[in-house]
Amino acid sequence: NNWSSNIVPTSADTATFDNSCASNCNPTINTSTTISGLTLAAGYTGTVTMGTGFNLTLQAGGFTQASGTFVGGDGIMNLYSTDFNNGNFTITGGTFNAASTTRFSGWRNIYNVATTTTFDNVTISKVTGQWLRISAGDTMVVTGTLTLTDGSFDSTGIIDARGNITQASTFDW
Repeated sequence: NNWSSNIVPTSADTATFDNSCASNCNPTINTSTTISGLTLAAGYTGTVTMGTGFNLTLQAGGFTQASGTFVGGDGIMNLYSTDFNNGNFTITGGTFNAASTTRFSGWRNIYNVATTTTFDNVTISKVTGQWLRISAGDTMVVTGTLTLTDGSFDSTGIIDARGNITQASTFDW
């Protein structure tokens, strides 16, 4: 919790930042790392920043933001679903500034935001037969390249692709 004891969380940990943060409340992720999830809970007023040149992989715990600020760097934020319906991306509040590339990979992911979130580059690279669900009423805006490698959409939400779209033959609409 909150990078407690100045120990970087592992793939078994969900790093949670909330209003009880006592130390390292505005961390910079300065190493490429894999953790279970990242939560910026209601009441958190700090900023979590991905450092330059580093990647962040979030597994079963996914990404949840209710308040605070997330600043993505020039690396990749990878939401890797390890099983059915986990590794989700949820924003209900706060300020989200996407990493240079956001990747939805592994099994099934659910994307649920407060109407619209903007990304630079997005890659969807699911396990064959798996999907990304954009919740009804939600829009994923992609200003850079949308890369569709494998998987499909199971969605009533919208992707607003404003840049190039690259689709592999292994991606199923």
